[in-house]
Amino acid sequence: AVSLLTYSVVDWILGEESSIVDGSFNSTERSLITAYLSAGRGLLVSGSEFAWHLEALGGGPDFLHDQLRTGFVADDAGTYTVQSVAGAAFASLGTLHFDAPGEYDVDYPDVLAPLAGAQTALTYVNASTPGAAAIQYAQGCQRVLTLGFPIETLRHAERAQLMPAALTFLDACWLDTAITSPADGVYLNGTPTL
Repeated sequence: AVSLLTYSVVDWILGEESSIVDGSFNSTERSLITAYLSAGRGLLVSGSEFAWHLEALGGGPDFLHDQLRTGFVADDAGTYTVQSVAGAAFASLGTLHFDAPGEYDVDYPDVLAPLAGAQTALTYVNASTPGAAAIQYAQGCQRVLTLGFPIETLRHAERAQLMPAALTFLDACWLDTAITSPADGVYLNGTPTL
């Protein structure tokens, strides 16, 4: 119902969608996102178990690998804490926690691995299976951030820090000014959009 190409950046929030019943990246969605990324746009994907669904259950491993530039390592990181990686999109953020009061429990955060020119943006802290919590990819204006945990479960103050960093990375070809805090807003061709 919504044309993705209307937007320079799309935030695709999956929550805990994992199986075909829950609807994690059906064939129509995979096709639309593939076309969107081919047009050189920015995509933020967050959720738990979608990588498990796409790769381990065979729901779309090629999409996970070729579009999200992500490999699946394990079904449950066994932690609620992530750490930024030097030189990556979230480098200045330090330690983050996806256990926000009032939010749902993230039962199975996906452990990820970077593929095809991508790099790790966040790692899990004290994970039962070590690996990436977030993957970033940039090829010209095509930008992808894939988080193995739901972004809405980050503590409020930490989510407010992560989103400007994500937008700065994803919208690099469209932003007129850098975002330093949520109060600064986002400018598209000189017009405030937040």
